[in-house]
Amino acid sequence: ASSGAVTYSLTPGQTSAGTVTGADMVMITGAGTIYLTANQAANGNYAAATATTTVTVNPALSITTTSPLPTGVVGNAYSQQLHAAGGIGPYIWTLISNPSVLTPLGLTFAGSGTSTATVAGATPIAGGPVNFTVQVTDSASHQVQATLSVTINASLTITTTTLSPAYATTGSGAAYSTTLTALGGSGGD
Repeated sequence: ASSGAVTYSLTPGQTSAGTVTGADMVMITGAGTIYLTANQAANGNYAAATATTTVTVNPALSITTTSPLPTGVVGNAYSQQLHAAGGIGPYIWTLISNPSVLTPLGLTFAGSGTSTATVAGATPIAGGPVNFTVQVTDSASHQVQATLSVTINASLTITTTTLSPAYATTGSGAAYSTTLTALGGSGGD
């Protein structure tokens, strides 16, 4: 005779984020959708019954923008959008650091309290690296923070103002060589 106990099973081929760990327990093991079936055997008090449901677990909220941000150049407009993934959208971004931390570089954090965030400046000034902390919050109030860094380099300038004399020699095929010097730029980035 059946006791009317309930047993659980996962739909084969559709579930990758869970396991049945006993007759009355399902363990969620990662992000994804779990297709769960509960079966109750018939007994003197209950008819046999089957119920199905799905449970979706979203990936953990994360800030996917990596640090350092791309290097900018003095006088050239700078704009870098920040990205998040996982959780439940939409997202709300917040600059946790003092808002003036980006000011010495001529940059601002645009998007505090909105679903997108950008570090931008129309005419950035040389400096850095500057570290700042941002936070993203999803619609389920999950929060994650990341510390990012940005540098604005001086414009590349060739500082050599005169070249040593060169004389063409007919038919000699001799190459001309001299050293030039430069300042600024990103030093090989």
